[in-house]
Amino acid sequence: MAGFDFPAKNLRPQKSSRRDCSAFKAHETRFSVVLVRTGSFFLLRPVKPKKPEHEYYLQMLQKDTDKPFEFKGQKHYDALGDVVTNYIYDLMVKDFDLDTFNLPLKEDLPEDYDGALAKCFMSKDAYTADKLMLIVQGSGSVRAGQWARSLCINQTLYHGTTLPYMHRARERGYAMIINNPNVNYYVDDKGKMQKIPHSDSPEAQLVYLWRKVVSKCAAKDIVIVAHSYGGVATMHLVADPSTEVDVRDRVRAIAFTDSVHSRMWGFVKMSKKAKRFWGDIARNWSLSS
Repeated sequence: MAGFDFPAKNLRPQKSSRRDCSAFKAHETRFSVVLVRTGSFFLLRPVKPKKPEHEYYLQMLQKDTDKPFEFKGQKHYDALGDVVTNYIYDLMVKDFDLDTFNLPLKEDLPEDYDGALAKCFMSKDAYTADKLMLIVQGSGSVRAGQWARSLCINQTLYHGTTLPYMHRARERGYAMIINNPNVNYYVDDKGKMQKIPHSDSPEAQLVYLWRKVVSKCAAKDIVIVAHSYGGVATMHLVADPSTEVDVRDRVRAIAFTDSVHSRMWGFVKMSKKAKRFWGDIARNWSLSS
């Protein structure tokens, strides 16, 4: 992706005081208020930002001891993960002025549907912008705006979220759409697991997102950044007959970070044109150490 450099994942947060970042007070207030509701006591410590996106060098510490997060069981970890997820949602709306929308769209749901929906995010000018970036997360517990929940909790939001990418995308004039590929099921009133229509897998959701949202965007220059299993979902997007032609016409670059799509290469059928397109514009960046 010409002119788009990616933040290194192997950087480590530096020690600093609370006075090092003017944005600290806002971050501390927003995060602490949410955490207090769960009965936990953590804060975020920023380092002095050398670049604007370094504002997200925010590390989770125990409020009383100033020590890093300590694992106290999966239930506690998951509850904290939910808090982190909601905080990142808050940052994407407040810091990037993104709108939220739910998948599936209301028009594609039964009138009596009362199940879960996947909360996604988009720039206010996503439908009219000349350039668009589509960010696709990996699999597991991560939600919109996260690369890895464990990095958010154990290192910093700079390492674990899509926020630095989003900051650079905005600087370069890209509108953004961030999907939420792992919201696929919900538990109904009878305690049974039910699939979310059009979103029962990351692959299905991404294809649906393109057909219902991205296809209506005016951008002729679209770039995709996909992490881990997001590469597999992107492979299905390129291969699907309902999206292939539009993807080939408008996507200018696909950047993978530690993608696992190569493991699925023989299981996803692509047309010859799709394979040639894939080879020409897709690149995978993998952490070497």
